[in-house]
Amino acid sequence: PWKNFLRTAALFYAATFLFGGACFAAMYFFSRETYSGAFINLPVLRYLLLGGTVAVLLIEYLSRRHYPRQQTAYHLSATLAGETIHLDAFLDTGNHLRDLSGRSVIIASQDAVFSQITPALKSKLCLEEWESSRAAGLRLMLFPLETVSGKGMLVSFFPDSLLLTAEGKTYAAKAYIALCDQPLNENYTALLGPRLLLIPS
Repeated sequence: PWKNFLRTAALFYAATFLFGGACFAAMYFFSRETYSGAFINLPVLRYLLLGGTVAVLLIEYLSRRHYPRQQTAYHLSATLAGETIHLDAFLDTGNHLRDLSGRSVIIASQDAVFSQITPALKSKLCLEEWESSRAAGLRLMLFPLETVSGKGMLVSFFPDSLLLTAEGKTYAAKAYIALCDQPLNENYTALLGPRLLLIPS
């Protein structure tokens, strides 16, 4: 509950500051008469409406920004080259893998993914074929991996669509899915990053 309170308070103060700033900026740019730094003869209602509109848009934008929650099970559904992949995912606060644009990367069990796709698509996601697969149009990327057993590279793909469902709600997301050939968890087949942006759909 206290987290919701802090979030609501932050939204309120952000909207308040933006509202005041929008009114001040509007008065500065549109007012024709000033005296000693004070604005006179201003159509105040116009500025109030402008500031209120901007504040509402900010609240709407911030309220639609969701991130994975701890102790919450997510069902992940991704499509790639016309094939669908289903994974059971949860939040791993230690997953700080990001792509070049700063987006959070999802780490998935390679065995779980390969068991759901055709051999033709599977071969395109192998490390040996990733360069030719990129040339063929698949959005692939390599991410470095370092574990106690050594260093390696994770082949990742950017799905054509990506949806996550939890507690009756569905979210759209944009993220690379990196394939890991090591066991993740006996109950889950994908690890979400704490900064994965989820958009209600």
